[in-house]
Amino acid sequence: MKKLLCLSLLVFVALINSYATDRTGAIRAGSSMLSKPMVFTVADAIDASETVNILVDNGQKYMQFQTFTVTLDNISGTADVVCTAYGKVLSDGSYVQIGSPVTLSADGTATITATTPINYNFLKLALVAGGGAQHNHITAFDVRTSNAFDIPANSGTLTVSRATSGTVTITTKDNDANAETNYRAGGTGPLTIGAATGTTAILSSDWAIGVTGIATNMGTYNGLTILNGIGRLVTTATASADSTVAGSKLSAVDQFVTVTSGGATRCITLPAVSASTVGLTIEGWVGATGFDLRVATADAMTVKLNNVTGAVAVGVEAAIPATTKFKVVCVSATEWNLTAIDELGAVITAIVPNPIEP
Repeated sequence: MKKLLCLSLLVFVALINSYATDRTGAIRAGSSMLSKPMVFTVADAIDASETVNILVDNGQKYMQFQTFTVTLDNISGTADVVCTAYGKVLSDGSYVQIGSPVTLSADGTATITATTPINYNFLKLALVAGGGAQHNHITAFDVRTSNAFDIPANSGTLTVSRATSGTVTITTKDNDANAETNYRAGGTGPLTIGAATGTTAILSSDWAIGVTGIATNMGTYNGLTILNGIGRLVTTATASADSTVAGSKLSAVDQFVTVTSGGATRCITLPAVSASTVGLTIEGWVGATGFDLRVATADAMTVKLNNVTGAVAVGVEAAIPATTKFKVVCVSATEWNLTAIDELGAVITAIVPNPIEP
């Protein structure tokens, strides 16, 4: 009876060991390898028509490449095991194949490496045995990850290595389910692209900067038009009876201003000047109705316009005729020079400003 009981137990154990068993592991957040190496025994076997899945939780938050390695020891029969790697982002998502499957037909090691960086939080290596007679032991398994780029969490240096020649393309994965604000092109702090040696080009569908530093595409953004490396800020202004109204005050960054005027006595005001604004040039055009061009209120008694200084606190103004292209240049910390041409391109006789009456 004891012999029969022992024999039954041995048969039961043999039956249990004859079925493949899935294994699990994990890579801790911030790590690139298994948190605890997997140890295999003779019970980790795969026979004809069986499938063993090795599942790994990979809680990372960055784009990465994955490399899987598995080693089989063929005990009997002819080994025929297809090794396929998979990954998925969400636990309830679908697995996507990583790299190319490898078939082991004898003792040996299969290595599968991702060709595209993706942030998979769940990894799987499926070992599928063919239908022929075989008995194989799984003796080793490992999976390693490597950052597509070493992205700093908040600040730091992003270093991308490349060969001495060839093209490197950096893209973002803003729509990835695991992307966080830290890894996008937002936040605060400076972003430096390029180094003191070599050249850098920035290309996109709406603007581009070539390796020589020249803007090669055309676009207009908030009035700034870029064409072949030349930028010009085109803005608008509306002449007003009140020289302090925001829409009638020009800025030191204005380059070309289109003026709209509802009356010849309405005014446009120049920006305040100082030693740092010497050389500042503002050009503009006014249509069917002219306007008065004034110096800044703060400059009323100290800054000249075509050698005329204001006699009262409100300053000095010059009458700009209708359909005129005008140009003002800050020639010193205390003087503007004004010139103009008509719509035919003829120079308008020197415009002599008038002190504004109280």
